[in-house]
Amino acid sequence: MQVRFAAHRAAMIAAFLILLPGQIGAGAADDPVVPRVRLAALVEKPEPSAPAIEHPETSVAGKWRAVQQRLRREQRLVLACRNDPAACPSDAATQFMAIVDTARLREGRARLGEINRAVNLAVRPVSDQKRHGGDVWTSPLATLASGEGDCEDYAIAKLVALWAAGVAESDTRFVIVHDPRSHEDHALTMVRLDGRWLALDNRRFSLVDAAHLTYRPLFVLAGDKIQAFADSASWAELDDEGTAGLSSPASPDTGSGPALL
Repeated sequence: MQVRFAAHRAAMIAAFLILLPGQIGAGAADDPVVPRVRLAALVEKPEPSAPAIEHPETSVAGKWRAVQQRLRREQRLVLACRNDPAACPSDAATQFMAIVDTARLREGRARLGEINRAVNLAVRPVSDQKRHGGDVWTSPLATLASGEGDCEDYAIAKLVALWAAGVAESDTRFVIVHDPRSHEDHALTMVRLDGRWLALDNRRFSLVDAAHLTYRPLFVLAGDKIQAFADSASWAELDDEGTAGLSSPASPDTGSGPALL
């Protein structure tokens, strides 16, 4: 996706919020050579009013709201599978639980690295244009079920897995960056550990300290809002109290805690 910037920052943010042209990270640089884990399609039937894959939204907030709706259904499915693993009807839910459970056995950087590696191995990079004909943000179980996704699908799956593995939402961020080498925008999961921000990137198996990233940070998603970096060269802005990770969906059954425990 190529985002064209207006001179005035407020106009730039407004334009980005209203219409996100194209898609993020659609180029060949999203294509690490990793084995694909075959996963069966979800068998849970979506509610008639909320199909598993909605028509592409044009706003960032709209795309996240659509993901939240699917997360609520996926959360109920995972909770059912937790209660009765033998009767779990979804290979994707089983795969997600395995990723989370393996990560929970580790601490600190090893926990983050396990989630980054596991999601990178489970998903093959394919552009949204090829899959959906437009930019669609996919929920974790749907991404695992298809075994395909682009950068924001990886990032969302990693965020939810991190929350389920016990990482605080306040220590996670969904960040849109610009890659000056490929001239594309890209999505990352950023995690704070011991006061330092680390990138979980579908292009790498290793965790990279923000100070060593060649990407230029553009926007960070906070709840249903998107905020531009005041200084696009500074990752320190992720520490701002007003900036938080994407909010977990509230559920009547589970409250507002981390999704997909």
